[in-house]
Formats: sequence, C-alpha cells, structure tokens
Amino acid sequence: MSLAYFDCTNFYFEIDRKDSFRRKGPSKEHRPKPTVAMGLLLDANCIPVAMSLFPGNESDRPQLGRCIAQMKERGSISGRTVRVADKGLSCAANIAEAVLAGDGYIFSKSVKALPAKERTWALSGDGWTDVADGKGETSFRYKMADGDFEYTVEGEDGRKRKVSLPERRVVTYSPSLARKQKYEIDRQVEKARSLKAAAAKRSDYGDSAKYVTFSPVDAEGELREDMKVAATLNHEAIRKARALAGYSMIVTSETRMEPLAIYSTYHRLWRIEESFRVMKSELDARPVYLQRQSTISGHFLVCYIAVLLMRLLQMKVLGDKFSSRDIMGLCRGLDVCRTSERRYANISRRSPIIEELASRTGLPLLHFNLTEGDVKAISSCTLAHAARRRERPLCRQEARLKGLIAPYRGSKNQSPVYYLHRLNGRTVPIRMERAMKSQTDDQTGQESIVKADAKRSKLQSFKLRAIVIAIISIIVATIALCMLVYGGIESVTPSAQATYSSSVQNLTAPIAQAQFAATVSLFFAIVSSSIASISVVFWILSSLLVDYRES
Repeated sequence: MSLAYFDCTNFYFEIDRKDSFRRKGPSKEHRPKPTVAMGLLLDANCIPVAMSLFPGNESDRPQLGRCIAQMKERGSISGRTVRVADKGLSCAANIAEAVLAGDGYIFSKSVKALPAKERTWALSGDGWTDVADGKGETSFRYKMADGDFEYTVEGEDGRKRKVSLPERRVVTYSPSLARKQKYEIDRQVEKARSLKAAAAKRSDYGDSAKYVTFSPVDAEGELREDMKVAATLNHEAIRKARALAGYSMIVTSETRMEPLAIYSTYHRLWRIEESFRVMKSELDARPVYLQRQSTISGHFLVCYIAVLLMRLLQMKVLGDKFSSRDIMGLCRGLDVCRTSERRYANISRRSPIIEELASRTGLPLLHFNLTEGDVKAISSCTLAHAARRRERPLCRQEARLKGLIAPYRGSKNQSPVYYLHRLNGRTVPIRMERAMKSQTDDQTGQESIVKADAKRSKLQSFKLRAIVIAIISIIVATIALCMLVYGGIESVTPSAQATYSSSVQNLTAPIAQAQFAATVSLFFAIVSSSIASISVVFWILSSLLVDYRES
C-alpha cells in the first residue's frame, strides 16, 4: 500500500479576455481574472510525483482519478494506492472510482453536511478519547465508528443509485481550532452588522452573507416581492456555526487503520498547501504573462521541477530537519564574488543548513577564501553526492578553536584544510597526528594558543632590540666618519706644511699619526655600518613574522 496526496489550486492571468485554456472560474485568491488550475500529486514522503493542468472553469473533483490513472500508466504501477484529499475533493464519485480501481481513500467530510442522525452522534459527548500535547494540555479529542454507509452514485447508464460501502469514520475536536473558528464567526457577524446599518448592497457582504437573511420589504416593514431587499441577521445560522466550531470528520476505507494513524496521515496534506505557497511566493509562479498554452505549460513545469528538487533536498538529503523557508533561503543566499583571477570570496550568510551541508558533503561551504576548484566543486555538487554523508573538513581557525591542532606553519597565502578521522575513539586531523599526541583535551589547545602569544611577544621585543642596535651603530659610524674626515684635514694644515719644509725628520711623526687615526676611523665606520645593515634586516624580518602571527 502506498499513499498519494492530491490537491488543486489555480493561477490568475493579467488579461481581460479569456480563451480555451485560460477561463474564468472560482479563484482561490478571489480575483475576477481568467485562471489555469493545477493539480499536484505527492507520494508518501510528500515528494511531487505528478502534475496536471486544466482550464480554470473545470471542477477539481474529476482531476484526482485522472492524475492517479496517468501516474500509474506512465510508471507501470499496479499496487494499491490510498488517495488522500480534503473535503473539496470528497464526493461519492471519487469514492466510487477509488473502490472500483482497487484503491483506498482518506477524505475529510463536513460535519455540517451529515444527516441529522450522524451529526447528533458526532456532536454528542460520549466516546471521546483525549490526546495530550507536550505541555500536558489536551491537543485534540477523537472518537470513531465503523459501519456501512450509503452513497448515491451515478452509473454508466446515467441513473443514480445508492450503494453501501464499509468505512471507518473518525470525528475530531480541536480546542484551538474551535477558538479560531469562533473568532472568525464573530468577525463575520460584526461585519454583517455594520454593513446592515450602512444599508450596503448584497454583493458587499462577501463571506458574511451566510449569516444574513435578505428579504424584500415595503416602507412599513411588510414582506413584499416587488419591493427593496432588507437584511436581517440569521441568528439560527450563527448558533449552528458556533456549535460546529472545532469539529471535523475523516472518512476512510482503511477499516483496520488506527485512528491516530488516520489523523496523522490526513494532516500531512499541509505539505501540498506549502508547495503551492512556495510556487506562488518564492518562485513567482503568478501572475503569468504568457500567451500560448505550450509556454504556459512549460512555465509551470519549471516551477514543478523546482519544487521537486527542493523536496528531494529537504526529505532525502537533510532528513526533514529544515523547513522549506530554510531551503529557499539557502538557494537565494549562497553566493561568492571574484577577488582575483583565480580567487573567490564566500559572501554567503552562515546558517545551520549550510553547516549541515558542509558536514555532509565535505565541501568548503564555510571557508571565506575559495579557489576556482572549490567553486566548481560546489556548483557541480548533486543530490546524490549530498546524500552521501562525509566528514566535513575544518579550516585553520575552526581547528584551532576546537583545540585539535597547533598554529599552522605553512605559507601565508594558503588556506589549510584538516580532514578528520577517528583515532583511538577520538577525532583527529590526518595531517597533524604527531602534533595531536601531546594534545589530549581542549585545555592543551588553549595552551598552544598561549604559547603562540608568548612567541609573538618575544618577536616584538626582538624587533625593538634590533631597532636600538641599528640606531647605536649608525651613531658610531657617523662619529667614525667624522674622525676620518678630521684626520685628513689635520694632515694638510699649514702647521704640518711648515714642519715638512723645515725638517723631513720632524714631518714623519705627524703623518704616521694621521694615517693611524684614519685607519682606525675607517674600521669603526665599516663595522658600524655592517651592524646597522644587519639590524635593519632583522627588524624587517621580525616585522614580517609579527604580521604573519597576527594574521
């Protein structure tokens, strides 16, 4: 047995003239525009399996049997299918068609439309079973009944006849639904009362007209068929509506199915409503500005495929852990920008769903700097690849924060990735096993960060010492150069020339002294300049190391 959920909606067109495909009919959005209706069929996992399009003025009820028959024929399906639909598609024709096709059904039924005897049983206070929610309060109540129930069906000859079918009927009462419906009833009654006081037209009442009785009266208040129409509140209709608030009924051919299983199976129909909402809001399926039937069908086929891919990702890959809004947020928010010829920046907003996908696929979805290969790997990821769970690689910052590795020693421009595996019951990086031998817990990781800070402070002090040595060396070199210049000047002064002319023997001593002083000054100048150059080199290297540590 397999489940098949079916429902219909329609899409309006911004045109005034209808054609053979776009026809005016009951609009879900109450718009007086031509519409095209869509029927959507979901499987037991709430994944779309079939779609049908038909003119907007046709009834939704025959589409259920047609869509399931086409699906079975196209997929060569011969098993039994349980058809699940709301009360808009619940009719004797669909029930009879399901039974004749060998299928089952789970439909909802209006308690208001029940015969008086069945309605009395549904509203009685006997036989109820309470179902509590997580807070200890009553979530809803239910009771059930099995039996043969009559339906009026039309045969092949066009004649109507009554048939009895075995069914299980489950009546439920929800306090929260009752409060919601009573609030809506009171709102409609207040609207009708205000319109009655304003003597509004009958067309202005809208949905509140079901609580109003319109009668022709004359000037004296007597009922006349040829006079104007007066509006009066129908208190009996208001009383019946409030009495039925919160009640609903589910009818099914599965007489062996538990009541709670019937209830939970039927209430998964909200997935179809959500699929329609995603089409209309997130995928901008309407309004439609196309003309030909083929292009209109292609437009809705693209929307159907988009919803199908979203459901596959949500159900098959992520295990229904995230909502449809999260999936669409991922599709719209995943983005990168080019920073250089072969580099990209990941500007996606980090979210739990991106973290989950990164954990499953091993793709660098959480890395800020991406290469061209990373972008190609992300863009070429398929649903089959995402369904195979892999261990996510950690970037340098994440590994350091988790205390798994020591600070990275590689190139500054590289973005190291540490793939993790299990070693002695513990997750460790493959490329850092030797470093992990001394890191046995998170505290060791914190100690590595403290050591890195100590090394950074040592580099800062070394940088200051190099600057001081360079300045002192420059001062010594300057003094030595000054002494060298002064010694050269003294060797050619007038007193030295007079001494040379008077006596060659007296000239030898000053020249020797000047040469010695010049040699010593030159030596100090060369040594001081070398020390200054080396200090400047060390200062540059220490500056680069400090910048690298900080980055």
